[in-house]
Amino acid sequence: MREKILVVDDHLDTTSLLVLFLATEFEVRGATSLEEALPSLSWADLVLLDLGLGDVPPLEVARRVAKTRPRRVVLHSAYPPGVTGKAADLLHPEGIIMKPTGLAALLGTLRRALGCQR
Repeated sequence: MREKILVVDDHLDTTSLLVLFLATEFEVRGATSLEEALPSLSWADLVLLDLGLGDVPPLEVARRVAKTRPRRVVLHSAYPPGVTGKAADLLHPEGIIMKPTGLAALLGTLRRALGCQR
């Protein structure tokens, strides 16, 4: 069975690209808002989470996601280390990827977070 990844990013182009790229190896869903993502958090084996989701402050995103206790989280963020670090304290992510990043590095981080042997 393929691992399930939920990509959460408020930029539709980014979400669409990542869903297409990751779908070759994983079962993937995308969400472009926190409200859209919340129902799918329990479905995912891993949530690739952008902290900048529209009008919701980044630490509120982290708090609301943390309440659902997702299995694994990888933060994908352009926020400065202080903000990302505070979010990490709430979410205990498997990894933090600072934007911009290459697709190969992103894929490697996701594979490690999931314990994939690929």
